Amino acid sequence: MSQKIARLNEILRTQLGEIGGKPRYQWMRSNELIFRVKTGTRVSQTESGLYFVAPEYRDAEILGGEPRWVLACFMEPASSREKWEALCGTEMEFPDKGFYFPTDIICRPGAEPDEDITAELISAIRFGGDLCAVDVLDRLNAKLESEQRDAERRIADEIENAMLAPDPAMNRVYSIPEG
Repeated sequence: MSQKIARLNEILRTQLGEIGGKPRYQWMRSNELIFRVKTGTRVSQTESGLYFVAPEYRDAEILGGEPRWVLACFMEPASSREKWEALCGTEMEFPDKGFYFPTDIICRPGAEPDEDITAELISAIRFGGDLCAVDVLDRLNAKLESEQRDAERRIADEIENAMLAPDPAMNRVYSIPEG
């Protein structure tokens, strides 16, 4: 992880807190978001002849595809394996230490998060906004458009001021002959 991403994650941790000693939100690469998914069952026999059936799991990327930066949210483990299995079945292994899952804030391939998008996300999370990428992007676009309009307005004002300023070459005094 680069120093830039580590700094952004520290800002997220400081501003949004922790859950169970883990940052509530952090930027992660999509290929780091792993679930353990069931691949089958294993039957084993003890020396006394008892058979045990246990599920077998493998790591699977949640998002797949080309790795990209994702804002991930930490979820504490369910209070019990039974509650987890009631909610999720047995297709995913019980995450006894909790896990990070992706929000819908996902950068384009090759793009990295920056301080502006991180600040917008912190604001959205703090003030009860959903972590909907469309809403955040709409706000960022509105902010960029506002900044663009302000810049255009400043340029127009400078042009207008230049046009209305007296031209030293035109400040000649003409005398009109009498008579």
